[in-house]
Amino acid sequence: MNAYKISLFFVWTYLLLDTAEGIPFSLCEYIINGSTCETTCQYEVRHQWGIPLCMNGEKCCLPSYLVPRLRPRTTTTTTAAPDMEPILESTCGRGRPLSRIRRVIGGQRSQQGAWPWQVAIRHFTGLYLCGGVVIRHRWVLTAAHCFQGQTDARHLRVYAGDQTLSFERNGRSKTKNIRRIIQHDDFRSNVAENITDPRTGLASLIRRHHHDIALVELEEPLVYNERLSPACLPNPNQVTAPLAPNSCWVYGWGEDNNRQEGPIAHLSEVNGDMLHSNECSRRWGANFTDDVVCFTTGDRGPCKGDSGGGMTCTYGNDVSVLEGIISWGREDCIHDDHPSVMTRVASYIEWINSFINQ
Repeated sequence: MNAYKISLFFVWTYLLLDTAEGIPFSLCEYIINGSTCETTCQYEVRHQWGIPLCMNGEKCCLPSYLVPRLRPRTTTTTTAAPDMEPILESTCGRGRPLSRIRRVIGGQRSQQGAWPWQVAIRHFTGLYLCGGVVIRHRWVLTAAHCFQGQTDARHLRVYAGDQTLSFERNGRSKTKNIRRIIQHDDFRSNVAENITDPRTGLASLIRRHHHDIALVELEEPLVYNERLSPACLPNPNQVTAPLAPNSCWVYGWGEDNNRQEGPIAHLSEVNGDMLHSNECSRRWGANFTDDVVCFTTGDRGPCKGDSGGGMTCTYGNDVSVLEGIISWGREDCIHDDHPSVMTRVASYIEWINSFINQ
């Protein structure tokens, strides 16, 4: 069989999701007139994002009338550009700090490479679900609630090495298949809890996540460069110096200041302060345990769509340490005196290491 393959770039919308659920449906015949699903092909048509075009493991075969038009491709070797030199595995937490200190609080657009560990978790159709953080070549840390109703790893992808959620920017090369999803055993979603607002004294009911953390293992290891590298995990046994004001950052593709519905195209960032669980509890009028921390800026912060992304803090040596995973906050995304709640990564280091060090 001739191993020559071609790639197609095609954008599928919710039609695919609605049509494919519970009904045998192949995309192959809709891509090119005359293409069919077979067990073997002379020339195979593949989707640029890895979306399966046929069912039951069959291949989408190019129709015979198009075969004469194809010509063998030549292979060339190229040298990586200077800003894409490989990064050593031992290096973590190195973004582009000079691009960040020019940013101001309020949800500004991030510069490319500022947060090289931030990834997007997407459905195989390209639909954005959540953020995530690279911590090892094969491992991404995210929020467990991102996978409610979406636990089949075959249907999900990790989009890495680009801060722009674009269907046109080398989507296939930056989209990685997932081997498995590991939610924390004690994860519970939307648990009802009574709180008393410390400002007004009024009682109300909130719903929050418990042990909201998950690991994503990739099929193939990531190759690090200046646009893709891991964040540093915290050392729970190490005493760190106090953080300077506004030295923690959150970032994501969630709704922006203009109340745009759904994810935005470019990664946004905002800096602020990390609050430990006791201060976070006081501001919410709740009783949080020490497995959470909070992020506050006064009036800015994460919103819908930012879940699963990281909160990293810089401890004087310009190394970013992953202190929190974005979990939940006010439904209306108004932060005022109700800071965004994060899963405290340091509380789960033993759990994380039990998988990534296997």
